[in-house]
Amino acid sequence: MPATHSAAEQIGVLRVVARRLRGPALAGTVLIGSGSAGYVLIEHWSWFDSVYMTVITVGQAGFAEVRPLDTWGRLWTMGTILAGFGVFVYAAASLTALFVSGELRATVRELRRSKVRANLHDHVVVIGFGRVGRSAATAALRGGRPCVVIDTSPLSEEAVTKLGAVFLCGDARDATVLRQAGVQRATAMITTLDDPSNAVVALTARSLSRDLRIVSRVTDAAWRERLMRAGASD
Repeated sequence: MPATHSAAEQIGVLRVVARRLRGPALAGTVLIGSGSAGYVLIEHWSWFDSVYMTVITVGQAGFAEVRPLDTWGRLWTMGTILAGFGVFVYAAASLTALFVSGELRATVRELRRSKVRANLHDHVVVIGFGRVGRSAATAALRGGRPCVVIDTSPLSEEAVTKLGAVFLCGDARDATVLRQAGVQRATAMITTLDDPSNAVVALTARSLSRDLRIVSRVTDAAWRERLMRAGASD
């Protein structure tokens, strides 16, 4: 894998991990602040000594106390230790959930797919992966054209990938999703949704590319003219 791909994946993974650890990091910051304030109020220490004491207590570093503690100070230290353990458990649970949920793997897969989509030209974009959409994608691939399939169900990913097409989960009526599929660089788009949705997709795609050939499925003959006005070619 090229180094640029690896760098992008690493950045994506770091962003996911950072998002998951945002809660534990906030909890840790609050603990450091409140723990330090406790030492200032109870033991009348300076803020520097209080923060240092809180950090080594939460981190269970085992260093000696900054100064001798009275009874209330010891009670506060025990509470800080327990709270620090709670934050550690919270962070560990967040990371475990991250790996168990498969979010990291999904992030890496989407980064790889987006890289492939960004390099596609003169490809075919198929909207919807029902019976008609599957047939359209199969025909495009057999004709030697790369194919991007847009579907709202993430469950379609495995079937689309096995077919040899590139999967994109999203609503094709959204211009952002169509841009991600690269319709502005595509040679054709085949939309297989219901007639009103097909009209919206055709209108949106036409605004992104004047030369794009748009083939739309029609279930009600009364919609044919509307679809043509929306930008459909066939």
